[in-house]
Amino acid sequence: MDIQDGVVTARLSNDGCAAGFETACTPTRQRAEYQLTEGHAHGDKVAYRWEVNVPKDLRINAADFHLYAGRFLSGDKPALQFFVGHDYGYEISRKTCFGPIGFGEWHQVEVRIMWDSTKKKGLKDKTPGEIHVICDGKEVYSKTGRPNIKPDDTINLVLGLEGALKLADGDNVSVSYRNIEVGSW
Repeated sequence: MDIQDGVVTARLSNDGCAAGFETACTPTRQRAEYQLTEGHAHGDKVAYRWEVNVPKDLRINAADFHLYAGRFLSGDKPALQFFVGHDYGYEISRKTCFGPIGFGEWHQVEVRIMWDSTKKKGLKDKTPGEIHVICDGKEVYSKTGRPNIKPDDTINLVLGLEGALKLADGDNVSVSYRNIEVGSW
């Protein structure tokens, strides 16, 4: 990861993990991520904000081309994930924040979450859990009324990239972030 003038750029290597960074790898995946140290749990109502720029020349053709560009993790298990790809853009749960035509520009992302682990008593029972994803001022994803974490979960925001260990020839994989904030709503 590179940091210059308040911009954090995560890159995946075409050669896999470099010496000294083996802990950021599994047998099939590599990571260039920053995990925020402040975690959140049941009852927390949090607004996470950042700006993201995917370069125009992003290219990912590796065999395992799932490219995560932002995750909310409980330990190493995802509660919510952002994906990026040159065919579909930057998205969450198949809802597009911005498409490939928006690559090369900065985009604002805000995720408002009421973390909730209340057990449902029945199908009609609603819990106070909420997830709202706003991209460039427009809500693109919303989910309410069900538990979104387990009772003892602590959730951490992770920004950067996680993708294939070995990239294909010609792959160019990076994403930049700035103005990262965590607050309440």
